[in-house]
Amino acid sequence: MKIKCNPEQSKTIENSYSVWYDHLTAAQAHSMNAGSIWHDIKKNWRYFTHNELLTAILIKKKFISKQDVAKAYAQLLNVPYIERITESMADPNLLRVAPLRFLREQAIIPVLFNNETMIVTANPYNLTALDELGLLLKCNPGYAIATDEIIIEAINKYYP
Repeated sequence: MKIKCNPEQSKTIENSYSVWYDHLTAAQAHSMNAGSIWHDIKKNWRYFTHNELLTAILIKKKFISKQDVAKAYAQLLNVPYIERITESMADPNLLRVAPLRFLREQAIIPVLFNNETMIVTANPYNLTALDELGLLLKCNPGYAIATDEIIIEAINKYYP
């Protein structure tokens, strides 16, 4: 459903686009010109699909890939980007801490990375899930970013 935004909503959305312009530049926007993507988005910024995240819109329109978004998040937050979760990273003792359904629904997984407990997520702004898993782990974990496909594949493969 397309909606027309009021001026206050429009300003918020425009500011979000400005932030994402920086993300697109950092990710090299799927080897496309970030400026042309920005121009296309800015041209249509007044029309917004209700409750759809900007990243989802950009991915759906194939302006960027999920990998581009994950790499941009990692760069922006100065955390590792994980391309693959290996068996040695997927410690069964860490995985047992959280329910399988929670890990899948949140696209989040605890791993050992460089001998450190890390929470790998596709959405670093899902603070509730990050905090809940951190509490279950009973430690102060580090964070890393991966795509939801990489995380779900690792959960399905390594969850005990």
